[in-house]
Amino acid sequence: MILKLFRHTQAFSIITILITSLIVWIGLYNSLINEEIIKTNPIFSLGNLSSGIVIKISTALFIFLKCSLFNNILTEQKVLSKNTYFPALFYFFIISSNTASIGLTPTLVASFFMLIFVKKTLDSYSQINAQNSIFEGAFYVSIAGIIHPPIIIFYPMVWINLSIFSHMSMKNWLLSILGLICPWFIIITISLYFEFDHLYINHFFYFLNNTPTSAHHIIWPQLTVLIFMALIVLLSIFELIISLNRKNIRSRKSYILFLWFIVFSLLFTIVRGMFTSEIL
Repeated sequence: MILKLFRHTQAFSIITILITSLIVWIGLYNSLINEEIIKTNPIFSLGNLSSGIVIKISTALFIFLKCSLFNNILTEQKVLSKNTYFPALFYFFIISSNTASIGLTPTLVASFFMLIFVKKTLDSYSQINAQNSIFEGAFYVSIAGIIHPPIIIFYPMVWINLSIFSHMSMKNWLLSILGLICPWFIIITISLYFEFDHLYINHFFYFLNNTPTSAHHIIWPQLTVLIFMALIVLLSIFELIISLNRKNIRSRKSYILFLWFIVFSLLFTIVRGMFTSEIL
């Protein structure tokens, strides 16, 4: 019944998700997160991330934008019908499930650029001239790495995507490398020209200076994420195996892309959990 409601009433679905985002992310906003992030993240230290109502409303609206983008990616790939907003609702529940992490965090902002990266990658398959999408995809994942440096572990996905979607040419390789380099070059140039000490390159790898989490100390939220991702991997592989022959080429390539993405997400969660206590 709920699925049918979100399938046929676009206006109701959009308004429901928007109001829910405002209520949850304003009411449960954790201001302590911002105080800790400002001390460690060079990008977030530039602004005033207080727990004021403007920041809370902006974060809630940003969550709604993320959910809409996620929904757009799935509907464009025809995973579900184009007249449903149910994926957006599902994604909202996932990112709001841990109330302790509700706040404007680097992970939250960086994951938005990762979604754009995925969208650009999938869009490149249907384009005759995919150079723009390849460069933009690499550019956005590089921005995500600047906002939240542990995401650098996803950078190899740029070249994996090139191989999956048959864009393996020297020009495309050079464009992808240029896309990854450009945001970092801009940051380094700004830091040197304006003498912003906290934007020096070594400050972006602050998490490596932290003491790794003890193997005997169980971090239950991160363990839950790992188990959830493992189940998704197993279900995805099972779905791919039993229905591979019935899928078109684009769907097969998309499945492979998402499997790779989940593998890197698992690796990201493990490595990140060793050096930081911030919840994914």
